[in-house]
Amino acid sequence: MWAPLRSTSCWFLLGLALWSGAGAAMADAAPDPLLGYRTTPQIHGLYEIREEAIHYLDRDAVRKKAGWRALDPDIRIQVDKCAVPLKSRWLDKSAEFPYPTIEVVCDKTVDRRNPHWSVAVPVHKR
Repeated sequence: MWAPLRSTSCWFLLGLALWSGAGAAMADAAPDPLLGYRTTPQIHGLYEIREEAIHYLDRDAVRKKAGWRALDPDIRIQVDKCAVPLKSRWLDKSAEFPYPTIEVVCDKTVDRRNPHWSVAVPVHKR
């Protein structure tokens, strides 16, 4: 056997190099956690709600708030499917939302019992 590979530390370093490379590759290929929460005929997906917040930040970046990144909305939220295009706006800081937040709003849903909703999407500075 090749002499340098006989030492335990050499095998350890080789294993560490292989493990760290595989870990970095897995971290880069991690799927979007909201892909499982897409829109269905009755439910509006959290993925699409976050995408609306991202598009709002892109449009608003030209004016004043450049450098913000939308995070995921609360995974426990479930809302009826929106029948009209979504709207977005900045929420003012309050006791309920002490951090910068985008509110995604639906003015008309497919379910008449719940005619409208809004979902808060947190954002942070890049």
